[in-house]
Amino acid sequence: MPPGPPGGIALSLACHLGRVNAPPHPPLAVAVLMADRGALPYADLHGRPLYAHAAAAAARIGPVTLLVDAGSAPVDPTLLPPGTAVSAAADWWAGLGERAALLHDALCPLTPAEVLRGVVDRHRADPGLSLAGFRPVTDTVKTMAEGRIVGTVDRDRLAVVASPVLVAAELVAAERVAAELVVGAALPPWDDLSRLIGWVRARGRLALVEVPSLARRVEDEAAVHVLECVDELAHRVRPEGPASVDSG
Repeated sequence: MPPGPPGGIALSLACHLGRVNAPPHPPLAVAVLMADRGALPYADLHGRPLYAHAAAAAARIGPVTLLVDAGSAPVDPTLLPPGTAVSAAADWWAGLGERAALLHDALCPLTPAEVLRGVVDRHRADPGLSLAGFRPVTDTVKTMAEGRIVGTVDRDRLAVVASPVLVAAELVAAERVAAELVVGAALPPWDDLSRLIGWVRARGRLALVEVPSLARRVEDEAAVHVLECVDELAHRVRPEGPASVDSG
């Protein structure tokens, strides 16, 4: 019988058991934000509403919950991944338990699933780290005083909040404990990712992750149309071969 690798059967068994007994990934709750966004998440993009695109990407990470306003228009379950739930933000927050929270904005409908996966993988490598997607500012920004332009802001110091935002489990747990101790304590600003980033930064570690141009946030239906055109153009000019994530 030829000799085996150093350590033989014992080493092979240990490696196998190490894989089997490897600690599981920290639990993660995945949500798509529709609350406080009016009718725009229902706007049509490539024949489907924005929320359906966002839910499809988020479902690549895990079971999805749509966070909606009370009394909002119903969603079409036939356009959603199987098992998608619908909840008010406050109820979802109360049920997080010991899980980290991944929030994907329905107004960033074409954020690639690979971007969400990259954020989750980075968090799992450092579970105490929260992360947030951003787009660099490309417009020229001026400062004014007494109605006159007095300077230009360095764009490298500016960023546009995009999606997703991942809040570490330790911040979720700490806030839940604080809410239990203070009657009537306000919930974290889950429906406003810009404010949520400020909330996270004041309480723990936060890393910003640049996301591709297709992950931009839309503010109105005209912007939805522009995003749709940009996506169609990207598909026309993209070379054949393995799919790549747009980094423009």
